[in-house]
Amino acid sequence: MKAFVVLVIAVSLSQFAIGQNASTFIEGKVIDKKTKQVLMFANIVLYKTGSETFETGIETDLDGNYSIYNLDSGFYDVKISYVGYLEQKVTKVKIENGKTTTLNIELSEGKPSCIVHWIYVEPLIRFDYTTSGRKYTSEDLRNSPMRN
Repeated sequence: MKAFVVLVIAVSLSQFAIGQNASTFIEGKVIDKKTKQVLMFANIVLYKTGSETFETGIETDLDGNYSIYNLDSGFYDVKISYVGYLEQKVTKVKIENGKTTTLNIELSEGKPSCIVHWIYVEPLIRFDYTTSGRKYTSEDLRNSPMRN
């Protein structure tokens, strides 16, 4: 019986420890600053403050929401980017154990951070075009005006 009680206590404490880390997270919503419309699939990237080492990241859902779980407590820099919008960086966001941090972001339209060039090379022979043609004989070639 004592072994059973010890087992129940051990399982309860381990669940409590796991629950503490799982309940430490950051959440929010990313919207367009001008139109207030949600931005689907915007990129959210977290770095430890003072470091450029990638910690974790996620994309917003169809409603512009995001949630990042299992974070260690501390300070983070958050970079938010979306195609056609200016990248935004929020520094020293405090994440505390057992608490939810809410960070809502409004992005402004701007010049793209990179330029993509599309290059299309048309094939030399296109089989999808139909053309009419004429057969040339060697006699036709001899009588045609050509340079020597």
